[in-house]
Amino acid sequence: MNLLLPALPQFNGNDEDFPSWLAQFSAALHYSKVEKSEEKRNLLLMCISQRVGCTLISVCKQKNVATEVDFDELMLQLTLNYRTTPIQLAEYNRLFSLRQQPGQSAREFASQIGHIAGYCQFPIDLKRVQAIVFSMGFWDDNICAQLIQRDHKSMEPALQLARQLESIGIEMKRTSGNRPAN
Repeated sequence: MNLLLPALPQFNGNDEDFPSWLAQFSAALHYSKVEKSEEKRNLLLMCISQRVGCTLISVCKQKNVATEVDFDELMLQLTLNYRTTPIQLAEYNRLFSLRQQPGQSAREFASQIGHIAGYCQFPIDLKRVQAIVFSMGFWDDNICAQLIQRDHKSMEPALQLARQLESIGIEMKRTSGNRPAN
């Protein structure tokens, strides 16, 4: 089949790039009008890095991905391995803490904001914003990690959990001094 193909997007294994790569790859497949599974598989294999190819071989139980695994199975494995489910509090914090980088154009910065905002669930109210800032800004990394595991709707439950975790930490330090050394 002689077909003029658009420039095929290359996926390098960066989870954050997977959604946009998948959209571009799907558009390229649609444009090329390739229908046979083998041809789709071949196009897919041309659009992934060696590292991603090694991951596919590993998750496909060492089968030859170029001949023994069909396109749908490869796409399923790519999706399972590279599509991430973001922690909402972390995504909001990431959005709210964005700053334009030196050398980054206004258009690039606006695009970055749009990309990050796409991971956030909107609308968001003030109480939830306060909970996010509190949770993500907490000074103790261990407590912060516990706080962001829950999607607090307001600051009060986040504050209660933080105080409880602080108390546990204080109690553990106090009682660890009473333990005999091994």
